Amino acid sequence: MLYVLGLKHYFQNTFHKDFNKYVRNVIKKYNISCLAEEYSTEAAIRFTEDGESQLLKLSYDLKLKHLYCDPTNEEREKLGIPTEDQTITKLGLKGKKGITTGEDSLISEEQHKYWYIREEEWLRRMRDADFLEGNTLFLVGYDHRLNFSKLLRKNDIKYKLFKTRRFK
Repeated sequence: MLYVLGLKHYFQNTFHKDFNKYVRNVIKKYNISCLAEEYSTEAAIRFTEDGESQLLKLSYDLKLKHLYCDPTNEEREKLGIPTEDQTITKLGLKGKKGITTGEDSLISEEQHKYWYIREEEWLRRMRDADFLEGNTLFLVGYDHRLNFSKLLRKNDIKYKLFKTRRFK
C-alpha cells in the first residue's frame, strides 16, 4: 500500500518537530517499511544545510529504506522536461531577475505541462525499487497530490491520501 502525504517542500528541507513526530506516528501506525519522496539528490544539496532531506535522516534513524524519486536536471533533460531557465527562454523572458508576478505565473503554467512526466517517473522509480510491494510513505509536493492520486488509480495501485495538515 502506498501512503501519500502532500506537503510544502519546506518540511523536506528543514527539521520541524511537529512534522517529524507526525511522520513517525504514521510510520508506526501503518507499519511503513519504505520512505520515498518527490525530491532529488540535487535538491537536497541545494536546499538543505547538509545535503540530506529530513526524510532521509529519519530513514537512517529508523533503519528504513529510502528513495529520492524526482529526476535530477540531467535526467529531466533526457525525459524532455525543460529546466526553469529553458522555460524562461522559451517564453521570451529576459531572465530570472525582475520577473513580474504575471511572468512567474506563465513560467509555472508552462512547467506544469510536464508534471505528468515527472509523476510517471516517480511511480516508475518506486516500482523499479520494489517500493510498491510493502507499505511505503511517499512525500509529495502539495500541488501534485491530486494528479498523482489519479495516476495511482489509473495504474490500479492501492493508496491512501492523507488529509492536509498544518504544523505549528
